[in-house]
Amino acid sequence: MPSAEEQVAQAVATKLDAGTKWLLRREIGKLPGLLPEGEEIVDMAQGRHDGATGLIVVTDRRLMFVELGAAHRRVEDYPYAEVDSIQADVDVVSSALTISRFDEEEATISRVYPKARTMEIADYVHSRTSLPASPATPWGDRLPRASVRQAATLSGRRAIIRTGLVLLALPQALIGIWALLAPAGWFETFPGAGHNWLPAYGAYNEHLATDVGATFVALGLLLLGAALYLERRLVQVALVAYLAFEIPHFIYHLGADDALASGDRIASAVTLALTVVLAVALLALTRERPAGNEGATTSA
Repeated sequence: MPSAEEQVAQAVATKLDAGTKWLLRREIGKLPGLLPEGEEIVDMAQGRHDGATGLIVVTDRRLMFVELGAAHRRVEDYPYAEVDSIQADVDVVSSALTISRFDEEEATISRVYPKARTMEIADYVHSRTSLPASPATPWGDRLPRASVRQAATLSGRRAIIRTGLVLLALPQALIGIWALLAPAGWFETFPGAGHNWLPAYGAYNEHLATDVGATFVALGLLLLGAALYLERRLVQVALVAYLAFEIPHFIYHLGADDALASGDRIASAVTLALTVVLAVALLALTRERPAGNEGATTSA
């Protein structure tokens, strides 16, 4: 495998033009010392972050922004295990990368040059963030212990959020499919196992039953999509949409379940309460900032 110096020289020769090489000469000179053994450079470009121009470096393990200017000297790391999503915005006059992490606000790198590199970088990072995270191995002995714990915490949080979304989605989807395929049978026998809750609330209406079924299926698919892609904004939208349905649903049943037997009334209330609590907890997990986050930005 080429040395870090050879990798940098090859990437600079193929990815940067003469003007960019001169402008970012300090960052390029610093780069070999930032690459642990075995880390490979995939792409490189110029960009601007927090008002300063620097070098965007994409490796097989992370995205970096390196800046050695007069006002700032920094190396910002975005290991793929911590990246929630990346978005590329390219138009006639501008280009930008927006990086989201569960533990932080979004970071935007604008004025990506060459402009065509914007989508190239976003596609590669997205392909890596879609893979199962391995928090310790990519960095080897160079990763500080606090960063290993942080990456492990983020990976565990992803698993919790994904599992919770699936737990919310599957009952919605399955109940909805049941109501769509057999609305009368669903109305007469829901929730099953010899119980029939729905006739206590009024007469059967096929139109209403199929509309409810379609709503449940739509919410289930939205939650499953959020669990599949696990992008922060999509997860938040799915959970807010679910709560917009489930909270009024829960409040209604608190005052309308007197028609049910006591055991059924308790089962209904507990089930609905647990789903609301789970959705709120998952929503909170998309915003909380874990302890030990100081390893995200390192000084150059």
